[in-house]
Amino acid sequence: MPNWCEDWLTVVGPKAALERFEKITNGGELRSEDEPQGDFIMHDLIPIPKYEQEDDTNWLMNTQNYWGVKWSESDVSSFTREKDMGVGMASMHLQISTPWGPPLTFITHASKMFPELLFDIVFDEAGMNFSGHFTIRDGNVLINDERNSMSTWMDEDGNELEEPEYRHNDYFLTAEELA
Repeated sequence: MPNWCEDWLTVVGPKAALERFEKITNGGELRSEDEPQGDFIMHDLIPIPKYEQEDDTNWLMNTQNYWGVKWSESDVSSFTREKDMGVGMASMHLQISTPWGPPLTFITHASKMFPELLFDIVFDEAGMNFSGHFTIRDGNVLINDERNSMSTWMDEDGNELEEPEYRHNDYFLTAEELA
């Protein structure tokens, strides 16, 4: 059983591109806000080549190279969509759980496949005591901040600090800022 990393993923961009991304990572369907639970499937967007899937000795290295996590499917625990942010822009917000860490490699690959979309993820893996914030667009990293887990913030001397307000909703770009 893995340690689960809690991820808050926001994807922002032109509505048509966002819907293409959403359909691919949800088995060909748009998600329903009435029933947001389901899978976030990385393999459908970034598949591991068949010859690498058959290599039992390197399967973990292969999944890490393509997705940055141990396996492709992740549970979606919440989902919201803003269909129209103005100027043809839309956004989707997912809370997903991924095994052992955040899917930063997957997001990096996806940002190159969908250069018009901005991917913003805040993550917390309390079992391994790390968390962070990562934002990327078209393969260009805009934010890459990793630190001790949100549940145990400490200063340089090891003194526990009050937990900062560092959640995914604190950072959101407007449509004008994305254009």
